[in-house]
Amino acid sequence: MALRDDYRAGARITDIAARFGIHMNTVRELAKRLGLPSRYPILDTEEVTRAVELYKSGLVARSG
Repeated sequence: MALRDDYRAGARITDIAARFGIHMNTVRELAKRLGLPSRYPILDTEEVTRAVELYKSGLVARSG
């Protein structure tokens, strides 16, 4: 499957979406269904612990 090959080769999700005329979220969903690794890995246990500590200390992330 060409989409799988492009994804595995590291093609940008936006480029894959444009090539196949589909939305970026569709590319992500298809990659997930094909068992391909997420491009945005989940935090590991150590990172979650640190994030909780920062949150409890009053530090918050704010967007623009």
